[in-house]
Amino acid sequence: MDYEATGYALDGFTYQATLSSLGGPYVSYPEEVVLQAELSQIDGIAGAGVSAWVEKPDGTFSDLSLLDDDVAPDETADDSLYTGFMSYDQAGDYYATVVFDNIDGIAFFTQAGLADVTEVITSTVPDDFDRFASVEILIDDYAEDDHGADGSATDVPTDNSDVPGRIDSAGDGDSFRLTASQPVSGDPKAQGVSVASVSASTQRHILRLSRFTQGLNATVRVTTNAGTQEYQVGALAYDQYWALPLNLAPGEIVQVQVLHNNALAAAGSYEISFGTPLAGEALIPLYLPSVLK
Repeated sequence: MDYEATGYALDGFTYQATLSSLGGPYVSYPEEVVLQAELSQIDGIAGAGVSAWVEKPDGTFSDLSLLDDDVAPDETADDSLYTGFMSYDQAGDYYATVVFDNIDGIAFFTQAGLADVTEVITSTVPDDFDRFASVEILIDDYAEDDHGADGSATDVPTDNSDVPGRIDSAGDGDSFRLTASQPVSGDPKAQGVSVASVSASTQRHILRLSRFTQGLNATVRVTTNAGTQEYQVGALAYDQYWALPLNLAPGEIVQVQVLHNNALAAAGSYEISFGTPLAGEALIPLYLPSVLK
């Protein structure tokens, strides 16, 4: 005999677990999926045992790693929010599940991360428990390759907005096209901009890569009117970013290719953005790795 029962308790009266996708339940390829689970009983609970997995659209399963350790994408250690990535390789519905327990007896109540808490006070959770939570995520518009599969390049807007990208297979290279902005005729801000402009004929722009996941170790090839240069970006943490200043003529077109440093690597994701310098970018030293010509 098969049966199923579901129960709901009032907030705070028992141990409760939740699981959510920070980008929402609908994800368009190649956007990343960040999952966040929370465990609480009035106060948050850190240090619990946690296991997680995802069922893919084809019925296969993969393990997930959700951590509360202040390593991005997790923001604060021991604040009862357990965060991690969910990779995907096909379109359809993904069912992620997390299970919390206190079998080892080391879980503790915490107020870390609360805005109005100046001193974090912790206390041991006295009970063993098992709590689970699930979330359904729909991956839409999945493709074998995201940028440049047909030999074309993806246009990156000049408004500094992020464009997601992925290394989809061994040897994959993503191609992008950047077009330098042109000053608006009669705009007083287009004249005498000493910080962003280096001469009367060029203007400072910034190319950025950020939000590296799945072990991406990036190499970037940049082709401007001055020629092609190759930059070894390296393996950045999720909350770091690489920035390259470019002095471009109005309307100048730049070709950019993003590759994995390891030609055999079949995974890796990132975000690319482009535009005029944001606040502080033109005034502080920028991170520049070694350059190969």
